[in-house]
Amino acid sequence: MAIDSMSWKCLKTALHTCCGLVLLFTFFFATAYAETPSERGRILADSPVYQNAIAGHEAAHPPSVRIEDNSGNPVSGVTVTFSVTNASGYISDAGHQLRVYTATTDADGRASVPSWVCDARSGKQHLEAINYLYEGAPVVFHLDAQPGPAARLEFEKHPQTTPAGLPIRELTVRVLDAYGNPVGDNDT
Repeated sequence: MAIDSMSWKCLKTALHTCCGLVLLFTFFFATAYAETPSERGRILADSPVYQNAIAGHEAAHPPSVRIEDNSGNPVSGVTVTFSVTNASGYISDAGHQLRVYTATTDADGRASVPSWVCDARSGKQHLEAINYLYEGAPVVFHLDAQPGPAARLEFEKHPQTTPAGLPIRELTVRVLDAYGNPVGDNDT
């Protein structure tokens, strides 16, 4: 039995309409019944969110998060993205310097970075742990990079030419660490 061209066109139109309706209903039900982040659970800091470190060195506690369901039970197998923000150092993994690192939660619901090395410049630095499917995202970690020990002196005001044996007037130096960060209020 042969199908004429008009019947074929009607059959194709019907198939396209049915497929379109199936996709529409699938989208509607998936959207209408999708869990919101608060229904899935939450993402929490599992390490200190405020730390101090010497500029150019790693934080004492690598940033770590825990993902829990609404009953407080750990959720394993969840991907968490850790991202260094505003040029705040890097994540160190097997000798690689990364700005973004992805980890998967373990059986205890924990995910972390191997280490967070702060920038050589002193000041405030930040790293975020993100999974927007869970309430509490992003978790923001703060690192206050402090100057290291004194490593060199730098003239702020050079001494004027002074004959030998006379006192030098108006000599000003700054004490700097190995990365050029001022160390304390040591202008003398």
